Amino acid sequence: MAKYKLNIDYEYDFILIGIACHEIDLKFVWQVNNKLQTEFVKVQDISIREKKNTDPVNYGIYHYLDEGIHTDFFIIVNKTGNSTLIAEQKQADYLLKISGNISVEEKYRIMKKLKEINNVIMVFDIDVEKIKAKQYLIF
Repeated sequence: MAKYKLNIDYEYDFILIGIACHEIDLKFVWQVNNKLQTEFVKVQDISIREKKNTDPVNYGIYHYLDEGIHTDFFIIVNKTGNSTLIAEQKQADYLLKISGNISVEEKYRIMKKLKEINNVIMVFDIDVEKIKAKQYLIF
């Protein structure tokens, strides 16, 4: 019997920002909500089964929808225990995924505000095209 392989090309039309901050996710998200005047709420985790582990690893996700500009914001926990969701971004404790209508100026305004949060060490742009496991960010 012949085997067929299905190749799917996804569109990665979102912005990704890395955030280094050693706060636990609930406290960090609370600080983001206060600084950006948003209302991030916890949604279902991403569950990834790595080849070497038999048990799946869960990564927390928080969501905020800005209806005024039709834009979805997701805070994704990048590190859980000894596992990292996006291995190339080990320095990022959190990822901010922005999908929708957002200008470059607004992105940099958000990055500047995030840098003002206590215990945030670094905020940086991530080139989505250079990430090997970017399919994990499609949800």
